[in-house]
Amino acid sequence: MPRNISNGGDVEKKQRIALIELLITITVVLLIALFLIGGLKTPSNNEAKLAIENHGFTNVVVTDRHWFEVQDEYGCRVNDTFAFTAEATDSNNQRVKIVACYDFYEAFTVHHL
Repeated sequence: MPRNISNGGDVEKKQRIALIELLITITVVLLIALFLIGGLKTPSNNEAKLAIENHGFTNVVVTDRHWFEVQDEYGCRVNDTFAFTAEATDSNNQRVKIVACYDFYEAFTVHHL
């Protein structure tokens, strides 16, 4: 009597699907854990304002927040994920345009636009 070899393929297909489901579940659990411990914290405009003030600027007004590919347009580092543009008064009492770049691990860096 001939054997039905298609069952072996079905088993392998089910195992692949189960593995994919497991990987998706693990990924979702890890992302939730990162959010819960603050690993993927989204910075606020107020945090950017405080970072700029900590660099000696006063009268800081955050004008915009940018996300994704902030390196080219705002001069942020490769690891930076957010850029906050602002206007502030420098130590010479001049109004200047500032950017505060945010990296999930190293917090803010501030520089002139």
